Amino acid sequence: MSASLVAEVRLTAAERRLLREQIDAARRAKEQPAAGERRCFGCGEWKPLDEFVNAPKKPKGKSYQCKRCNKLYVREREKRIRAEGGERAEHLREVKAARQRRYRERKRALASATGSGLQAATPEKPGSGGPRRSRT
Repeated sequence: MSASLVAEVRLTAAERRLLREQIDAARRAKEQPAAGERRCFGCGEWKPLDEFVNAPKKPKGKSYQCKRCNKLYVREREKRIRAEGGERAEHLREVKAARQRRYRERKRALASATGSGLQAATPEKPGSGGPRRSRT
């Protein structure tokens, strides 16, 4: 190859790089969010930060999916795990049961601390009526 041809190829690559940078800059300028907004990776819409799930390890302390898209994702993932069965599905059931147990314990503690008229002993089975109000 001649020296002039190599110089032209490098120049073309530099021009291509410059053009790519200009296009990216124009795209970023067009898509600048308002203060306190983020684009959802699920639906692609710009939304206020309060419509995103809290995620302390992420930038701005919010996840990359809005609450609606995150809920859909979690439901689909859990449905898929349950369909596959096995160890992961059992773990999912255990986590859900533990979450429900903690909820009932907190509710009992709150009821006994405030004397709100809720019975201290709520039923152990989920979906069996929940806390009962005392008749006084």
